[in-house]
Amino acid sequence: MAWLKTVSVRDSIKAFIVEVDGVVSVDASVTKFRDAILKFTATRESEDGLVQECLAGVFATYPGAKLNVPAITSMTIQAMGKRNPDMTNPALYGMLTKRVGEVLKSLTGDAPELPYAAERGPRGGHYAKADQVVAPVSAV
Repeated sequence: MAWLKTVSVRDSIKAFIVEVDGVVSVDASVTKFRDAILKFTATRESEDGLVQECLAGVFATYPGAKLNVPAITSMTIQAMGKRNPDMTNPALYGMLTKRVGEVLKSLTGDAPELPYAAERGPRGGHYAKADQVVAPVSAV
């Protein structure tokens, strides 16, 4: 079956070859390969576990605070970059921003098992449910 055919090593190498004026540029080819490796690494490293750990770290740094999505995203990506310096590559920022947003959205809601909630409005933002103080109910 044609769709099960494996890619040969020769074809794999061709994918990264950069020619300048008909001559293979080793430096440009290595740069192209390095960029592909960095994107692959970022994709793999940005698995849910790492993102969740870094999100939890951000909220632990600011207990009780309500944070906006751009701040959460930026601080989470910084924390991920501390664990893997290659993730600080600006070319990966868009992909990492999207991934952090997806994970944050999946962990935010009213369900008791979700660790985060969000409020809209002037004093709104995302917050860790565990950090919120519950006002005592007065008996009237």
